[in-house]
Amino acid sequence: MKLVKCCVLTVLIMVLCSAAQANPIPWPLPASMPLEDMYAFLDEIDSGGLRETFYGDYYFSYIPDDLYMMKYPVPPDTDGISVVMGKLPDGWQFDPASLPFIHEMGIPKDPLHWYYIRELYPTVVPEWPGIPMIAWRGWCGDATPSEAVPCFPKQALFSVKYQHDLLRRGRNYVYFYALGTGKYYETYQKQAISFLDISMPAHCNMDRLFLDHTPHPYAVTTERDANGRPRSIVSIYAAAQFGPFTKDLIGYVRPWYVTADANFDDATNILDLIAVRNQLGRDPATDAAASDADVDGDGRVTVTDLIIVRNHLGEKPDVDAACPPQIRLRYRVASCGSTQPPGIKPDVLPWGRRMIVTDQIQFNCCKEYIRMTIVVNGNRVIFREKAMESAPCDCICWYPMKGTAGPFAPGTYQVELVDPYGQTKLSRTITIY
Repeated sequence: MKLVKCCVLTVLIMVLCSAAQANPIPWPLPASMPLEDMYAFLDEIDSGGLRETFYGDYYFSYIPDDLYMMKYPVPPDTDGISVVMGKLPDGWQFDPASLPFIHEMGIPKDPLHWYYIRELYPTVVPEWPGIPMIAWRGWCGDATPSEAVPCFPKQALFSVKYQHDLLRRGRNYVYFYALGTGKYYETYQKQAISFLDISMPAHCNMDRLFLDHTPHPYAVTTERDANGRPRSIVSIYAAAQFGPFTKDLIGYVRPWYVTADANFDDATNILDLIAVRNQLGRDPATDAAASDADVDGDGRVTVTDLIIVRNHLGEKPDVDAACPPQIRLRYRVASCGSTQPPGIKPDVLPWGRRMIVTDQIQFNCCKEYIRMTIVVNGNRVIFREKAMESAPCDCICWYPMKGTAGPFAPGTYQVELVDPYGQTKLSRTITIY
């Protein structure tokens, strides 16, 4: 799993700047990358395993004049690498309220020449104590990319694409993304927002997600691709407010037998059979327990789900047993309506060890997608809606949404619901007993 890349942006650390090098290079002035917007597509390959196709857009609101190189970690055995750069409008600054329209900018991009450098990016993944790094130089002013003028525009957008096979551990897979490139320098930017959506076959499941060794929440939903096939979408949101990201993203992807663990106790046993049997015929879109029992992700709880559990009875995931269950957010977004449907309001309510969140998301009729993420920081819980458009229509509609998050440890939580434009729609205190 080489999820690699990501924070490379911060990797804009010029040249190979490590203070431990024989010929250290002076640190560049701080640069500012307030937004990284990334998408990963995992697909099964004939030889077995999962192959990732990764796309990442990195938005820089400020690049100093003396910065002439960007560095970027990539997984081992990566191929299909491409790097392009576009110039953002003069004075561009990121506003969270503009995120839904970021794809409308239509920035022209030109290819950049990239190359491997003699430097490894350190990780906490045992199989990969160090992964390769690529680099590229910029161009600016009246220069063309072929002239390779060693500089970058003041505001720039970099887009990186690559492919690789995920790292495999037994029957499971490790998804790695180099989010923590800020570990190279403490002077890197004051605030950064990172979005990553991972699309995978519906019978695969992201079981747990970490920033290095720290559990990190994520949202899971089921969508259908252009061919009508169900896909699981794992949505991840991370924010660094007072410095760069310094920890990497590490996720564990597993096949059906882990999804068959319907009660999330890290074992597939008779209790899971009972849990699925008790939810037969119920609607996963409106019932949290039924959503957990829908082990094949087809939007229904049927005998097929029972068969999957039966076929994997006795299996136990080979992960760290000391790690607590990961908080999940499972949700559904219904088709939009031209008028605001009655009876649905922004709300978050306790339900046992879980929270139920509902809303009507007002957005363009021709959206790219509408998704939701969750951020848990101590006793603060943020439900953040995310929507995107690149070819908007001249109409607005309402998308009913309902989700279930948990399990939460007993305690008092400060909960917020934030709309796609960064506005807080609801803030309240919820106690879990």
